[in-house]
Amino acid sequence: MGIQGDNADSNAVVGNSIGTDATGIRPLGNVEYGIRIESGAKDNLIGGALEGEGNVISGNGRNGILITGTGTDGNRIIGNAVGTDAGGIVLLGNGWNGIYISNGSRGTAIGPGNTIAYNADIGI
Repeated sequence: MGIQGDNADSNAVVGNSIGTDATGIRPLGNVEYGIRIESGAKDNLIGGALEGEGNVISGNGRNGILITGTGTDGNRIIGNAVGTDAGGIVLLGNGWNGIYISNGSRGTAIGPGNTIAYNADIGI
């Protein structure tokens, strides 16, 4: 597991390489999820609109980002590379989906600036 948040509110995951080396080019994926937000975690931010705030979330064994569970609401995903390198060119897909939202999660915003490609299953 890369990053997991249970009942975690109003956090920011910004400017990280999750599932890759520090350059964001070589896969070093987590066996499971890149980011897993669940159990009522709300109002969290993954990435950002400014230069350097986006994350590279690639090469993980399961979903790049999983948001699941009742009350896991109002999370935002902005400006990330999910399944690629930081430039959106090198194929570093996650083993399942790029982003998966399920089981009662509401109001997740998948905003501008995301590159979601090359994942083994669906993008979102």
